[in-house]
Amino acid sequence: MNKIFLLSILFLFFYSCEDDGLIPIYGCTDPTACDGTYDPNANIHVNDSCTFPSGDECDCDGSILDACGVCGGDGTGCEDCNGTPNGGLIFDECGVCDGEGIADGTCDCDGNVLDDCDVCGGDGSSCSSGVDYESEIQPIFNIHCDHCHDGDHNSGLDLRTGHSFSSLFQNNVIVEGDAEASNLYTRVESGNMPLTGSDLSESQVNTIANWINKGANP
Repeated sequence: MNKIFLLSILFLFFYSCEDDGLIPIYGCTDPTACDGTYDPNANIHVNDSCTFPSGDECDCDGSILDACGVCGGDGTGCEDCNGTPNGGLIFDECGVCDGEGIADGTCDCDGNVLDDCDVCGGDGSSCSSGVDYESEIQPIFNIHCDHCHDGDHNSGLDLRTGHSFSSLFQNNVIVEGDAEASNLYTRVESGNMPLTGSDLSESQVNTIANWINKGANP
C-alpha cells in the first residue's frame, strides 16, 4: 500500500502538459488583462504576468475618467447648454438655453394660440362645416324669418342681411358646436318657428344644424 501511494505522488509530481500531448506555454491567461500582457495561446498561468489598469486609470493606456465620466475624455461631453462643464442648464422645448418653454396661453414657441378649430396659429377655417353663411344660411332667413325678425322685433333678434350673424350670438340663440343646445335649431326643427308662412324644409334644417355643429363660422 505504501509503495502504491508513493508511486502516485511521484506520478503527480512529474506529470506535465507534455505527458498529455500538449506543449506548455507559460504566460498570462486572463483575458481581462491588458492586450500587451494577455497571451491567448498560454495554457499555464504565470503569476504577476498580467497587467491591469491601476489607480485612477480606466484603461491600459493610462487614461483616466474625465469630469463627465468618459474614459480618456476631455471633460467637454457633459457641458450644459451654456457651455459649463457639468452644469445643470438645459435647452427648453423651444431650443432656448434655460428657457421657460411654450408660454402659458400659447401653443407654440412663436406665441401663436389655438383657433376655434383647436389648430395652433390657425384662422378657424380648418373646421369649417363647408356651409357658407352668406350664401346658404342667410338666404333661409331672408325667405322665412327676416320679415318678422327685423330691426324692430321685440326679441331683439335681427335676421336681416348684414345684421343676422352678430345678432344670433348677441341674443344667445347659438351654442357653437352644439345644435341641440341652440335655440335657433330647436325652434325651426320643431316647427315652432317661423310663426307664419311655411316651415323650413328638412334640408334647410339640416343645413342650419350642420353649420352650428361645425362651429357656426361666418
